[in-house]
Amino acid sequence: QNPTDEGDWNTSMARTSATMGVAQRVAWALLGLWTSMAVPGMAVEQYGLHGSGTSNPSKLIRRAFDLLEERAKEPIKMTYRSVGSGVGQLEFQGNLDGMVPYSHFGSGDIPLSQEIYDNITGSGRTPLHLPFVVGAISIFHSVTELDNDESPLQLKPCTVAKIFSRKITTWDDPEILAENPSVLEFIPRGQAITVVGRTFGSSSTASLTGYLHEACPEEWPADRVGSTVNWDPEVVTREESDGTSRYLQNNPYAIAYIEAFHGTNLRLKEIKLENKAGNYIHSSDADIGAAADGALNAGIIPESPEASWAQVEIFHQDGENTWPIAAISYFYVDRDLSSLNETGRLLEAFLKFIVSEEGEEIAASFGFAGLPPSVKDIYSQALESLEFAENTTPWTFESRDVTDVGTGQENHVFSGKRQTYAEYDRGVLSTSVTLLETQLAELSSRYEDLMQSTGGGGSTSNTAIAALVISIVATLMSGFLLYMVMKPSRGWQKSGVPVTLDGNF
Repeated sequence: QNPTDEGDWNTSMARTSATMGVAQRVAWALLGLWTSMAVPGMAVEQYGLHGSGTSNPSKLIRRAFDLLEERAKEPIKMTYRSVGSGVGQLEFQGNLDGMVPYSHFGSGDIPLSQEIYDNITGSGRTPLHLPFVVGAISIFHSVTELDNDESPLQLKPCTVAKIFSRKITTWDDPEILAENPSVLEFIPRGQAITVVGRTFGSSSTASLTGYLHEACPEEWPADRVGSTVNWDPEVVTREESDGTSRYLQNNPYAIAYIEAFHGTNLRLKEIKLENKAGNYIHSSDADIGAAADGALNAGIIPESPEASWAQVEIFHQDGENTWPIAAISYFYVDRDLSSLNETGRLLEAFLKFIVSEEGEEIAASFGFAGLPPSVKDIYSQALESLEFAENTTPWTFESRDVTDVGTGQENHVFSGKRQTYAEYDRGVLSTSVTLLETQLAELSSRYEDLMQSTGGGGSTSNTAIAALVISIVATLMSGFLLYMVMKPSRGWQKSGVPVTLDGNF
């Protein structure tokens, strides 16, 4: 072997030795990390919880998930797919061959259909309905000439039925004009109505059609009630509430049904609906929860979470201020969660959080109404009946206001003392927007006073300055709101994917 070859061989061996040394150090580092994780009381295991269903309470569910992920010491991953109540029920049911659910829980604004309930119970599973909030469906329009405050449109249920069945096709139809004498001058003459419906299984469709049949059966027969409808060929259809609302935003002279809070948040024009008492009201001024009280008094709601709830509906209930198209939102959960192991305990903790005082505050912030105490008792029954795998650990909660010294730092504790900076930052922005909204309201009031005092004229400079100030504040507020919507919901999310106001309800 010549010296050159020997030198190359030595160099090669040196490099190999160095490489092995690096690999050895990495191996020992990994071993040390594993050892530190294996110290008693310090073991780390990631838990996952995944659900799917309606988008009506999706923001509530995701907000709860965000908070729980932030407050957990151990890593957890919680996701919710907004796919509509119909898909949520099918995924909770699972494949017909084995009836193994695709998700850990489902959610919908309609109870499990009798067919799905029978399929699940026939397989040996016991499905539970956990009613947790009451929401509202409303009807919105995009008639350019009408203003939601100054010139609101109002309709009776039979008129709505005729519009969605295409018996009424123009905005100046005599029936519409007769119900809106105060805005006759604003209603366009001869303008066609574009009706927007939903495709696939939608609880919004089930709510609208159930309401129309209950309030006006002569115009909307029972065979047209359900989560899917064979719409007239001229009806425009969209898959999601988000798609429906976008259509209204981009196309004039249309009408559509959308979850009320979602539509009003987007500042869509809401139609005043006539309720059972004969009063025309907007959803924001109505008593949403009263519908559940009426259904309870009528004996419509079962006493057990294990029973079939397929016939439960709370449309067109009595009450001076009761909203006519209300719906209960449910969680669909298996009574026996033992196959989920620790995930079953995570699901239990989430279900408890949703009906906690903090959970109910969050629900109210999204426009949901609470349920009567007796219906809440059914929810509690369901929680108490849940079955878990042996040797699983229930999660506990540490309050934001009371420190549990020592125990708050244990595993399986959701601590209100834990908070990401993103959560703090959102709170600061929320306070800033509230302040800007207050300032804008005050400036608007001063501007209106100025206009009235000058009879609509007066000093051109004063009017221009007032209008300019309002425009500036409105622009700033819009900027803050846009930033809040587009910013990541957690500090570690930097994907750059835009956040949309989605909806599948």
